[in-house]
Amino acid sequence: MHKPLNQLREDAEPGFATQTCVSSGTVFLPASIRTQVLITALLWTLVGATLLTVGVRWAWIEGSGVIIALLPVAISIGYLKARVVLGRTAGRMIDRLDQRGEGRSVFSFLSLKSCILVAMMMGLGRLLRGGLLPIEIVGLIYTAIGCALLAGSRRLWQSWNARSID
Repeated sequence: MHKPLNQLREDAEPGFATQTCVSSGTVFLPASIRTQVLITALLWTLVGATLLTVGVRWAWIEGSGVIIALLPVAISIGYLKARVVLGRTAGRMIDRLDQRGEGRSVFSFLSLKSCILVAMMMGLGRLLRGGLLPIEIVGLIYTAIGCALLAGSRRLWQSWNARSID
């Protein structure tokens, strides 16, 4: 029999990862900090790789020689953003997961603020794809963002790798 959600969080034991709680239509799947860091790293990596691939494709196929020549600039901007901004963001995400402790829901690896930011970025991406800018310019923007996420995910992967498997 499943424990109530509040009890499951309070007395999580080493075997907690196999427990689930379904209450009031909500599924609670407890996960270790290492697992939540892994999920965050995978998210950044997959979204980054997708945006980078789509961005380069759009810039390359739809763009002129000038746009294609700007691809290395977009990649450099993305890498710079990862170094200046996303590395710190990844660090704050790791700190937040550490502070929350073990046994939190696998679905809560992002804070509410991060979820809102992701939704806003998805909406902006939809606007850009909808014709706000020419597709080759959107390709350059996607290339920069994709590169930034991939490079920024490095810190998450390092944190995941440094944690022991219990």
